[in-house]
Amino acid sequence: NEVMGQCSYISVVDLDNEKLLYDENEKKKILVNHCKSANLSENVYNNLSLSTQFMFPFLCSQFVCNDHYKKCGERFFMNPHECIIEELDRVKKHNDVQYAVLILCLLNNNELKDVKLLPEELKRDVYDRCCKSSETTSYLITNALNLLTGVYVTQIDNQFSFIHDSIQEIVGY
Repeated sequence: NEVMGQCSYISVVDLDNEKLLYDENEKKKILVNHCKSANLSENVYNNLSLSTQFMFPFLCSQFVCNDHYKKCGERFFMNPHECIIEELDRVKKHNDVQYAVLILCLLNNNELKDVKLLPEELKRDVYDRCCKSSETTSYLITNALNLLTGVYVTQIDNQFSFIHDSIQEIVGY
């Protein structure tokens, strides 16, 4: 109440308000903008149904940078969790160190600064469960973080965290 008394103006935005939802034209413009900036052919995105509102701009940014999501096409926008889980399963099978890094980030409350500072027991447990080789070096972890940046994680200064809450939730699934 003290803080409220000191503020002269408080603005509350109802994000579920129908008036604030993107209409079909706005969504199409957002998608086209992302696709053109990535030099994607119009046939990749031109006839997609965009009825979803759920994290739409984020989905557009992910769609343009991931071949699996492009192959999912309309399904990616209708049921993104399903396509993201499929892609994470692929990462788990083919890039086990990257998957281990995502698990470490999840277990460390969505922040990963320096893998060397994590408890050895935690790292060993994750490596044993996720990696084909338990000899996972700091170099491999750092390389995996760099490859995941912009796709699943973001980096601010020396700290990595999930790029979106939904990615963290799906990794935890």
